[in-house]
Amino acid sequence: MKHVSVIALLLCVGLLGCGGGSSTGPTPSPSPSLQPTPTPSPTSTPTPAAVACNPPLPGPVSAWRVKIQVDQGYKKTLDSRALVGPDAAYCAALGLPGSVCVVREETDPQAVTCQNRTVGLAKDTKRYGPTWYWVPKGGSEPQLCRPPGDPGQDAGCKNHPDNQYFLFAFGPGTFSPCAENGVCGGFVVQ
Repeated sequence: MKHVSVIALLLCVGLLGCGGGSSTGPTPSPSPSLQPTPTPSPTSTPTPAAVACNPPLPGPVSAWRVKIQVDQGYKKTLDSRALVGPDAAYCAALGLPGSVCVVREETDPQAVTCQNRTVGLAKDTKRYGPTWYWVPKGGSEPQLCRPPGDPGQDAGCKNHPDNQYFLFAFGPGTFSPCAENGVCGGFVVQ
């Protein structure tokens, strides 16, 4: 019990010695002011690199240019280019004549990405570029072209393994690239 009394006495003396007798004590430090957390400013969704395109921005696809890139007789590789317009101001801004023109010249570093932006995704392969269809010679019903990995060379068409704007065409018929906006072209192979 004696130990408890000594401890109580020491506590009392300690309490009296702290701050007792002098009216000036340490100045309390200011309490931190509460400021609202800044609201992040809205940012635009970054444009995927596959569709990056600096101004002037092309309008929607209005037509297609298709040519034979490689002719191996029965098997041909077709190449397609989307056309936009009529928009004489857009074509002139690119240095191109007329009012219907390609999205960008092939030598332009953004030729592919601007065309991707304009054409959209193919329905079947989900790659940037046209959805390709084939109508057999004398036929009337368009058929989707076969997937890139298809090993056959039956009459019809097969998507190119590396480039959605190219197509392998087998035999005669009409081969049509179609943009996501529904505009299709047609190229006849005899």
